Amino acid sequence: MIISGKVTLKVADLNDSIHFYIFILGLTLKDRKGNVSASIVSGNLKLFLEQQFYRGPDKKPNSSGASLGLVVSHLDPVLLKLSGSNIPVKMHETEDGRMFTFLDPDSNKIFVREIGQKIV
Repeated sequence: MIISGKVTLKVADLNDSIHFYIFILGLTLKDRKGNVSASIVSGNLKLFLEQQFYRGPDKKPNSSGASLGLVVSHLDPVLLKLSGSNIPVKMHETEDGRMFTFLDPDSNKIFVREIGQKIV
């Protein structure tokens, strides 16, 4: 039986991604290995950021197709923090309640729901 896990995201700029996940979303930096990788945690969530080096003209990856689902105690403080950081969000009203989505600096989609509502 699986008892734990982590999500690995490949990022174009490790510093930008660390800033986003720590200072915008409020997660905690657990470990950093130079400009190569970082481990970020919050409760049972384990997120591993891995620096990718791109040679294209814009030096940014396209979304890897990865998405991340987060559960929060209250949506409104997270919405305010994202709004204050000029990060656009898309609200969704579902039969299970309110949720919203937004993109991280590398265009990975993040779904956010309040605790007690299931992430589909």
